[in-house]
Amino acid sequence: MKTTTFIGIDVSKKVLDWCFVDTTGKPHYDQCANEVKAVIKHLKRLSHHDQFTKAAAEKNIVICAEYTGHYIYPLVQASQHTATKLWLESGAQIKASTGMTRGKNDRIDAFRIMQYAQRFSDRLCLFSATDENIEQLSLLPREREMYVSDRAKYRSQLSDMKGFIPEKLYQQRAKRLNKLIKELDRLLQILEKQIEQLIHQDSKLARQYEIATSVTGVGRQTAIETIIATKGFSKFENARQFCCHIGYC
Repeated sequence: MKTTTFIGIDVSKKVLDWCFVDTTGKPHYDQCANEVKAVIKHLKRLSHHDQFTKAAAEKNIVICAEYTGHYIYPLVQASQHTATKLWLESGAQIKASTGMTRGKNDRIDAFRIMQYAQRFSDRLCLFSATDENIEQLSLLPREREMYVSDRAKYRSQLSDMKGFIPEKLYQQRAKRLNKLIKELDRLLQILEKQIEQLIHQDSKLARQYEIATSVTGVGRQTAIETIIATKGFSKFENARQFCCHIGYC
């Protein structure tokens, strides 16, 4: 019978802290840089560890890490490169499941994540190709918001300053601001195309987007944000949980 070996990883901007327990229950800790090459090297080294030889051969090692936004990118890439199973869990879920705790540092957090994975292995949800597309999709709307915000700021300056500064100075400034606005319009069009391509290259996401936008009152942006927030409608078990997440109950 296969026994899953769990590794807990605490992810930060610069480093990954690793924790696993050996057959005697003794915890082992390690650390590596949060870079794709460094993580791949570390994963290959761990697969040859005495505690992991059999599990590695059976491909039954599972890494559990707290989802930390774009900081998990190197870990995702490394796990896919080495065909290592990856489980990304919500930090709030891990914290709620561990109860009252004392002490906090990266090593302790890695140990608690590993303990969570062992205790709640029935909640195992492996990271997939669709999940990676959703991660990429989540970055583009944030960039879009930045450009929309900047464009609105420049347009506001054009209207607010007209008649309140010398006309010659206003015309000079307006010329510069209009160039920036046109460039932002161009970038927004590029982003919109990227978002469309990312959705339609994944049949599962394309279907989810089609269903979401078929609902009366749900437009393009709302559909995309819903897919991102729900991890492709897989993050929540029912509608009530999603409503609580967005503050409707």
